[in-house]
Amino acid sequence: MKLMKKFAKYTTLALSIGLFLFFFVTNAQAIEYFHIGGRPAYPDPEVENSKAWFIYNLNPGEQKEDALEVVNNYEEPLEMLVYAADGIKSSNGGFALKQYVEEKTAVGSWIRFYPDDVPTRLQPLFENVDESILAFCSTELIESESIVSDEEDGLTITKSDIVDFNEWCEGEEEARLEVEPETIRLLRFVFSVPEDAEVGEHTGGILVQKVEPEKEGTTQGITLTTRVGVRIYQTVPGEIVKDLNITDFKIQKMYKELDFSGYFSKDAKAEEYLITTKLANRGNVSISFTENIAIKNELTDEIIQEVTDREFQVLRDDEFTSNFSWNNPRFGKYSFMNVVSYEDTNGNIKSLPSPKITIWIIPYREILLALGAILLTILIVSMVKIAKKAKYSGKGWDEYVVKAGESLGDLSMKFDVNWKTLARTNNIKPPYVIKPGDTILVPKKKK
Repeated sequence: MKLMKKFAKYTTLALSIGLFLFFFVTNAQAIEYFHIGGRPAYPDPEVENSKAWFIYNLNPGEQKEDALEVVNNYEEPLEMLVYAADGIKSSNGGFALKQYVEEKTAVGSWIRFYPDDVPTRLQPLFENVDESILAFCSTELIESESIVSDEEDGLTITKSDIVDFNEWCEGEEEARLEVEPETIRLLRFVFSVPEDAEVGEHTGGILVQKVEPEKEGTTQGITLTTRVGVRIYQTVPGEIVKDLNITDFKIQKMYKELDFSGYFSKDAKAEEYLITTKLANRGNVSISFTENIAIKNELTDEIIQEVTDREFQVLRDDEFTSNFSWNNPRFGKYSFMNVVSYEDTNGNIKSLPSPKITIWIIPYREILLALGAILLTILIVSMVKIAKKAKYSGKGWDEYVVKAGESLGDLSMKFDVNWKTLARTNNIKPPYVIKPGDTILVPKKKK
């Protein structure tokens, strides 16, 4: 029982991520989902996507002061948990964020939140530097020095003030906020790039979730918690490299050729081929790319399907696998190609053609069914012929000499046999006349 309780506890923690409605949505969309959300407080109109994401180009060792707008669209107050996380590859190869319980070693560790006001005694100094966190926290406080030098009644610094100053400037790894109904609360933070940060892109994000889990989402020890996130793209200036390569391209049959279940099942799965393209990002920034998959009928020399609306992203130093399912016809010769396009370092569109793969699709199952039907027809016809031959062979019948005045009708009644059978067995042709003295075969009389 203790083991089960412990398991349920950790399961709840591990799956608290719940519905992470984060991927490829705009700022407005993110807010609408489940009535909570977040967005950059100070977007730069000159920077694309800055209304939805935090996009920085800071040098190693550089800091930036910024803020997140935390949104509560509910008609009741909510306690929100806000925290940073490192970026990871999502299930579809794109961008995702680590869970709350996972260790932060990259961008997630570069953020410190400031949810509380500056200590009251230090407020004058904070206002004196235009309420800038970086300017305030870079101030060197000395015990007994006046906080505001141009005021005669300025307070002097105490040991307690220095302790409060240092604690506040340390910031928080996470913030718990009380957000009033249908309001937005500003949460300030400082983003600090380490001195040893490598040139190129670094990804992470800030997540917002309810502290109180969704009650209706709890079942069997598993609790689902809604969370939404805002991405962070930090690019350290330097030699930016965009280098995408196709490492594998293959076609895989996703059904058994001789599986007959589809003929008898109402919910039979589509018979598909899986077109798989594997790519590797050897650069130091994320690369967005598009696919152009062309499927050609080699027998008619025409493109029967072209897929051009698939866009993906590969994180730096990462790999990505693209899969596309094709509902194939039952016969033909087809070729497959995928041309991947992306913007290179110089801003030019670069196209990467995959190898061309050609396959024959032969309906073995239908051929077997047709052959089976033909063989069955032949067997039935043969059996009918054999049965007829046996029926009209006269085997076991007696010889009989026709008497004067007897006809086939007379003999059929006499020997209880159909007159046509009697004629066919004795090879008597129309008009079915027999003469006295003719010897014919007749069935044995029943005793």
